[in-house]
Amino acid sequence: MHMKPIMEGWRGYLKEDLFYLKDSGELGGPPDTGLSVEQISNDIIKYIKRQYPQNYHDAELQFKGGARVLKFTNFGSLDLRDQVIIDLVNKGWLSEPEVKRSLKAHRARTRFVDVSKSGKKTFIVIQLDAGGGAATAGGDYEDEMAALLNEKFKKQGKLYFAEKQGGSTNNPDIVIWTDENKTNKFVSFEAKTTLGADFGQFQLLHDPNTGTFVQKTQTSSPELVALFKVLVPEINKSCPVPSGDQSGELLKIGSRQNPFNFPKSLGEVTEDYYKEKQVDYIIINDAAYATTPAAQTKSGLPRFSQEVKDGYIRIRRKCHGKSYSTTAAIKFGSIGSSTNYYEDVIFNRTFP
Repeated sequence: MHMKPIMEGWRGYLKEDLFYLKDSGELGGPPDTGLSVEQISNDIIKYIKRQYPQNYHDAELQFKGGARVLKFTNFGSLDLRDQVIIDLVNKGWLSEPEVKRSLKAHRARTRFVDVSKSGKKTFIVIQLDAGGGAATAGGDYEDEMAALLNEKFKKQGKLYFAEKQGGSTNNPDIVIWTDENKTNKFVSFEAKTTLGADFGQFQLLHDPNTGTFVQKTQTSSPELVALFKVLVPEINKSCPVPSGDQSGELLKIGSRQNPFNFPKSLGEVTEDYYKEKQVDYIIINDAAYATTPAAQTKSGLPRFSQEVKDGYIRIRRKCHGKSYSTTAAIKFGSIGSSTNYYEDVIFNRTFP
C-alpha cells in the first residue's frame, strides 16, 4: 500500500525547540533523548500501518487553527479510531484521550512538547479523522448510536432494541423498538454529527420555459411543500440560474445579510418536518433535543425549536460526481446546550 511522505509538512517545525516528556516527568530533548521527534512519529505511523493494514488508507499531516495537531485523514470509522487511540495510550505513546462523540476518542496527547520562548509548554496532539465526507460520517454515526444504545439496554437488562434505518431513505435515522422482534416502535431519533448539517433538504429545478423554479423532491412532505411556497417568490426574484458543471452557493434567505419574514420560525418548521417522519428526538453530536411536547415531558429535554438560533435557507449547486443538483436546506447558526442522549439522567427517563 503506497503511503505519502507524510512527514514532509512537519520537517520545518522539527527544527524548532521540541522536547520529549520522559517517564520521570522531566523534559528531555534532542540530542539528550537519543531519539528525534521524527523517529518517534515514524514509529507510531509504522505501528498503525502494521496493526490496522485493512483500514489504514493514507495520511496527511497538517497544523490546524494554530494548535499543534498531528492530523491523520481517511482513517475510517470512529470505532476504529477509538481502538487505535486507546491501543496507543495503553502502549504508553499517548495519554489523555479526548472523546469526540458516542463515548469514543479521536485524539490524544503525545509526549512531545513545544516550549515557547516565554517558557510555555504545549503538548503535541495526534488526531485521527474519518475522511469520506459528510454522508460517510453520518452513516457511521447512526451505526455508533445503535450500537451504544443496544449496549446500554443489554447492561441494564432492558428489552428495547435500536435499529439504524436512515441513510438515504426517508425513515428516521434510528428506530428504538420495544424488543428485538421489533413488535412495536417506541421512539425514534434523527442523528446529526454537527449543527452545520442540512435540515429538511429538498431539490429544486429551474424551468427554462417559464423562467421559474419548481420543487423536485420532498413533494410528499406537507411541511416542505408549504415552505417552498413561501420561498418561491424570493427564489424566482433573487436566485441565480444554475447551469453546467458549476457548484457552489447560490442564495441565502433569512440570513442577517438577507432578512426574510417567515410565517413561523425555522426551528418550528424543522420540528414539524421531523414529526411528519415520526421523529421524537433530534440528536446533535450526542446532545439530545425533543421535537414534541410529549417527548419533552417524558425526557425532560429542551425543545429543538426553542434552542436553535440564526436560522436561514441555503440554496446551492451540489456536485455528485458526474451529476449536479440544486438544493434548498434549513441551516442554523447556533443552538443551546442540552444533555447527551446516553447520560443516565436522560436515558432512564426515556427508556424506563
